[in-house]
Amino acid sequence: MAGRLTRYLLRHWRGELSLPVSYWVNGTALGLLILLLANVAADVVAERDLLTSAVLGMALILLGLAHSAWSMVGIWRSADQHVQRGGSGIWASLATLMVMLGMLSMGAALIVRIAPALKEYALIITGNDPIGRVQLQLSHDGSVLMLSGGLGEGSANALRKQLQAAPDVVTVMLDSHGGRLREAEQIAQLIRQHELNTYVEGLCASACTYAFLAGADRAATPNARIGFHRPTFPGFTTADEQRAMQDMQRVYRQAGIPAVFTDRVAEIPAQEMWYPTHEELLENAIINRTSLGGELTTLGLRADASPEHIEQALREEPLFVALEARYPGALQEVLKNTREALDRQVPDSEVWAAARAVVSDHIPELLTGATDELLESFLALALAQLQALDGLGEPACGLYLRARLDANKTLPSDILAQEAHWMLEALRTPPRTDRTFDRQAAVQAMSKVMSTMSAEYVELISEFGQAAEYSSRHCQAMVELYQGIQALPAHERQIGLRGLFQDSPLQSSD
Repeated sequence: MAGRLTRYLLRHWRGELSLPVSYWVNGTALGLLILLLANVAADVVAERDLLTSAVLGMALILLGLAHSAWSMVGIWRSADQHVQRGGSGIWASLATLMVMLGMLSMGAALIVRIAPALKEYALIITGNDPIGRVQLQLSHDGSVLMLSGGLGEGSANALRKQLQAAPDVVTVMLDSHGGRLREAEQIAQLIRQHELNTYVEGLCASACTYAFLAGADRAATPNARIGFHRPTFPGFTTADEQRAMQDMQRVYRQAGIPAVFTDRVAEIPAQEMWYPTHEELLENAIINRTSLGGELTTLGLRADASPEHIEQALREEPLFVALEARYPGALQEVLKNTREALDRQVPDSEVWAAARAVVSDHIPELLTGATDELLESFLALALAQLQALDGLGEPACGLYLRARLDANKTLPSDILAQEAHWMLEALRTPPRTDRTFDRQAAVQAMSKVMSTMSAEYVELISEFGQAAEYSSRHCQAMVELYQGIQALPAHERQIGLRGLFQDSPLQSSD
């Protein structure tokens, strides 16, 4: 049997078979059979790992190339002998023309599609996937698994082994730019099998969204970036990309994502990325809970959370350089608080709160000695922060008023930039030497503001510093107070701010 097949292959290669057999049977029919085989094989390995898919993909491409070369050479040679065998010269010429066009098409396909795909498959098969492989870190109590990096070949298998070794994992914290869809699908399957929650504070884009949407509870901070676009792979044709997009839409629909959202994803080119707003993520059931950040105990696991890395980072940060210049020893106090919090293995929010406490403790003194311009800009900043908290839920206000809100994960970037600018200006500006002011005028200015406020808000304002709990009503009262101060004429506004932020009993300058 093998001998007969070999002889048949050689006869075609030499052009000894008739032109109809060479062209229609060995060229067209066998080519369609190989294409059908490729489609069947793709369905068979749909649930297999990426490595198996890469091996099969490369094998099918090489088979297709071998068939194309074998069939075109045989057809050309058969056409060359067709007239001598009594055949039509027209059919011989047409067959030769089709071979020439096939060669041109094959050459273009080699450059545009086949070579890139072969290269990618080869990298995957040899263990050199350019996307890399996820990094997995387990929290000290074993309840949180941090998954970061690219979802390259072997990532799902690494997660499977980690979950087998850590049965107490409850939440997977994702920080990934994406990667291979096959790996992402299997990671998502593992998350569903173990009924795990998913959580994002930083980035989860492209294929990472498969893993995120598999979570039983899906939480993200307001500043988390969850990105979507059309899938692609080196060598993909428009038809290939369309089929992959249909598969992606199927995955998203199974996760309960509305069609209007998946249709929008289908419009985003593979080279771009769409990051929906936090509100859009909530409205379309991408996330089912807003997190204010830092609710997991993971900071101590990061390589950059060591005391040495923290100190180096702080000494390179302009804000802490200015803080240390204004208040010598403050930087060491920040480091001390941070180390102690990390040693206690408290949630990340408490670690950040311990670090920020030193900065917060100096704000009253900065305000007391601030210029009129700095006081006005602080008022505008505080008002913008309070208004940005609207819609983040009840706990946000209490955390903000206690200086425990992780601003980097919750407040808009423009407000964060304003805050950083104000702190630098306040730290670098020499304090006022004359801190006296007209006590009576300050009282009159603030009384004028309070007279426009409701009795409830006036009472809430009076509770600051003594209240056991802070609610969103406290924030609303502060907004009304600050807006009232902003509405005062310039002189009254400035003297009112002096009275509001003075750190010692009001002094008379008369």
